[in-house]
Amino acid sequence: MLETDFIRQNKDKWAKDELIFEKKNPDPDAVSDTFTEITEDLSFARTFYSFRSVRVYLNQMAQTIYFKLNTRKISFKNIFRFWTDEVPQAMAESRKDMNVSVIIFFIGVIIGVVSTVYDPEFPRIILGDGYVNQTLENIAAGDPMKIYKDNSPFDMFLGITANNLLVAYRVFVLGIVFSVGTGVMLFYNAIMLGSFQFFFFQHAVFMESILAIWLHGTLEISAIILAGGAGLTLGRGLLFPGTLSRRQAFQLSAQRGLKIMLGITPVFILAAIIESFATRYTDAPSILRVLIILSSLAFILGYYVWVPWKKSLSGFDDELEKYKLPPDNNDPIIYDEVKNTGMIFYDIFRAMRKMGKMPIWAVFFAAFSLTFFFLFQNSRNDLLPLIGNDWFLFNLGRYFTFYEINLHFTLNTLLFSLVLGSVIYRFLKINNSLSGIGILRWLTIPALVFLWQTLFLIPGSGTWWWIILGTPFLFLILAGIFDFKAKPNPGRITTLVFTRVHHTLFVNVLLIFVAFILFFVVYSPIIWFYYKIIKMNIDMSDKMQTMMVVGAITFVLTFVFFLVSELMLTGALIIFYSVTEARYAEGLMKKIKNIKIKKLAYGLERESE
Repeated sequence: MLETDFIRQNKDKWAKDELIFEKKNPDPDAVSDTFTEITEDLSFARTFYSFRSVRVYLNQMAQTIYFKLNTRKISFKNIFRFWTDEVPQAMAESRKDMNVSVIIFFIGVIIGVVSTVYDPEFPRIILGDGYVNQTLENIAAGDPMKIYKDNSPFDMFLGITANNLLVAYRVFVLGIVFSVGTGVMLFYNAIMLGSFQFFFFQHAVFMESILAIWLHGTLEISAIILAGGAGLTLGRGLLFPGTLSRRQAFQLSAQRGLKIMLGITPVFILAAIIESFATRYTDAPSILRVLIILSSLAFILGYYVWVPWKKSLSGFDDELEKYKLPPDNNDPIIYDEVKNTGMIFYDIFRAMRKMGKMPIWAVFFAAFSLTFFFLFQNSRNDLLPLIGNDWFLFNLGRYFTFYEINLHFTLNTLLFSLVLGSVIYRFLKINNSLSGIGILRWLTIPALVFLWQTLFLIPGSGTWWWIILGTPFLFLILAGIFDFKAKPNPGRITTLVFTRVHHTLFVNVLLIFVAFILFFVVYSPIIWFYYKIIKMNIDMSDKMQTMMVVGAITFVLTFVFFLVSELMLTGALIIFYSVTEARYAEGLMKKIKNIKIKKLAYGLERESE
């Protein structure tokens, strides 16, 4: 049959099929019949018109049907249930951790107050000379709360929201250090609050500070305490796994803690709105400010304390989705199916478990990286512009290149190539696909890494943007080169790399978010706490102190970079096969053939009867 005849014979049917999916709630039987018809037509087109436009049209139509059948819609009912049931349930199940968080915080506040009583200069140690001097000037000028009036409300709102969320999520994430990190951060913030509040009492502006600061602080401080409880919940799974494995207990505690954090995020935003737009009006009636403070306190106690307690007495809805452990799935990872973001994310960590010892490899490579750094740092005026800079990505390019192609540049190229090569080797090994991979394919790794690293040398290239946007495509190209389902083909690789680009970037943005979580864990007050202990007990020169700090930070940050690079490359390998299936539907065609074979076998069996 000619292609034109095939199209003319089926175009009316295809037009009706398209109309079915324009309906808001199509009939399930009609959808099932349509999918069967389209896949049969696609099978015919792939056989006889594999390089014609009709095959592309039917393939796209089959993909559309597949995604509509497998995409979960966000319903208002689920969102409503999250706030009315899931957050209260998480709070009720974490009440012991919340109690501990409150105790830690109030002990810290008391220590901050007592320290300020016995040492009037203590606020300078904990708050900084700049802030104390500015506040003293404002008190002398008769406007102690002037600091809340200096900036525009909108700029304050953005800055305060970002800072508060950063502090809260750091308090939460540090629970991964067996809850110790959360306790330290919570205690530190509590000492600051106690010292800060008593500082105003010392200077006879206590009541004014209460009415101004607690206007927004009631919500803000309460949310920090709740974030501390969520962090302690996170660490509880590691500390007290019970009858579960430590990994399983941590998965459950992480789910519960994350729900609490999502539940208190709006509180930080509301607190920032009050602090930015309302706190500045210090001449507002005192009764109005007291009402706002009491209303905020009533909301916190009502929603986050009373509602969970009340619901726990009557029992939570049995239909409410409980915290579930994903099954220990040791089955092979399926590569010939289209996967959504959640499936890809899950398969990345499944593959990591099968590949094994990724963190150990990251430590190994970070140690080598640290060695390279110290070998070449003497040729530079400065050591490494990372100290005190949370945005490590801004300076990562400088670390990798030193702004010129030199021996350090070359060694970093080889080191990063080894990182990526080890991931690909282990990935191919668990899939029994190492045979047939020639030396030329392995040599493409350092060649591409050299090109990727050279782009850092371009002035104004925007290092961190290049890392976020460019690195995923480097990894996808490597995935295409080491495709164990087909021979490397530049045209095929190029097509697949730029198929569903938004999907690729979204998965990698999630992985970069994981990098920031790891970053917050390792680059926190804890590292400085240990540094100060060592400094107090060991006599060393200023240069040696600087070298020690820079070495520690360089090691942990390169460790994070290499570990996340392994995650991203593993993700790229899995994404590549998902994109391949979305583009060529090879797995779908195998399933269709299997269905036809089963139908034929069933028909022959019936005839024999």
